[in-house]
Amino acid sequence: MTGSALNRFTTQFNRIHKIADNESVELVCDFCSGPMEAGDRVATYVSNAELGGYAHPYPGTNLYAHRTYCEECDRQHIVYPNEGTGELLLAATIQTNGTHADWALRESSPDDHGEPWDGKLAFEFIFGEIFDGLAADAALHEWTIGHEDVVDMIRLGGVDLREVFDENGTIIAPEAKQQRIQQQVFDHLAEAGLESHDDAYDRLQDEGRPGAFACPECSAQADYWAGVDHESDCSSAPVSGE
Repeated sequence: MTGSALNRFTTQFNRIHKIADNESVELVCDFCSGPMEAGDRVATYVSNAELGGYAHPYPGTNLYAHRTYCEECDRQHIVYPNEGTGELLLAATIQTNGTHADWALRESSPDDHGEPWDGKLAFEFIFGEIFDGLAADAALHEWTIGHEDVVDMIRLGGVDLREVFDENGTIIAPEAKQQRIQQQVFDHLAEAGLESHDDAYDRLQDEGRPGAFACPECSAQADYWAGVDHESDCSSAPVSGE
């Protein structure tokens, strides 16, 4: 992203997120629902893809701002980059009026990086055929749906992404496994639904944020796609010299 493009994006972001003097707005993390306040250094996930099909990019850009993560979540990486989508993770400091300042790039994923996984298919594989209704509801609230939104929902449902996708981004779980995963997610979310935001936040503080990837062969784990450190004899380990 060029400096001028970043300036256009941040200008539009701040215009939309500015809190009027007579407004009272509670800022919460889009992953853990923990509180955010002025002075916090947060991260915002941005991409050039909107899966819902209703929203328009910020004026003067081809970008959508999807999710903001609190200091405690300390999001440093795009968890599961989508090949075919330009994605950014931007850091900024929240101001007293809700705008963000001191923007910086934490990570970027160009169109040719990642795996070509399908966000809508992945969502419906896990949660059933409710995506179109979710997209319409999101549009009514002026929300967007990006690939990282889908990733976060799957992780918060207690599912390892490699249970669903192979290393080409293809959904691999057979129907029987899909049913088991769906039941696991619904049980997990039903239990979480009994908690208040404060309780859920405290639990995530105690237990840590859910992981993202575990290699089915060597069981190496990582919180994000490029962070898996496979065993040397694992077939998924990088070939020497690459």
